[in-house]
Amino acid sequence: MVGNGWKWLEMVKALRDKLVGAWELVSYVERDSLDGPVRYPHGADAQGLIIYTPDGYMSAQIQSSGRPDYDRPVAGGGTTEQAAAAALGYLAYSGRYFVDEATGDIRHEAKLSLVPNYLGQFHLRHSDLDGDKLTLSSELTLPDGRTVYSSLVWKRAERAGSQVA
Repeated sequence: MVGNGWKWLEMVKALRDKLVGAWELVSYVERDSLDGPVRYPHGADAQGLIIYTPDGYMSAQIQSSGRPDYDRPVAGGGTTEQAAAAALGYLAYSGRYFVDEATGDIRHEAKLSLVPNYLGQFHLRHSDLDGDKLTLSSELTLPDGRTVYSSLVWKRAERAGSQVA
């Protein structure tokens, strides 16, 4: 057991502990049915970052590539059209997270959000963690009764250095 002790400890380490850190988006796809055609809500080349902290907070940021620059590079410095395109090409929310160790489910509680409807809501994510690859999936029933299935694949981000670039 001594030789395999560390491996055993890693296997039983809590999911919550394994989530802590930064994760970079690999892919984000949606489907109207489990075997339906794939859509890329923010494009096939979307970028994103999700961060889980040891004290139970998270932040998720996803953006489409090719969003137009603002006329002036400051918040509020774009035209109405530029601001609309920037918002439509971005998804962001932050708040607390809760892990169900038995099921692997993660609940994100949106305390801040670009989408006003997310505020105060809990968002259930089913997780599959395989080494440095994290898959978060969810189902959302729309007002018209359709269910949208989402799957986001993340890879653990490289540890940031202590020097400024």
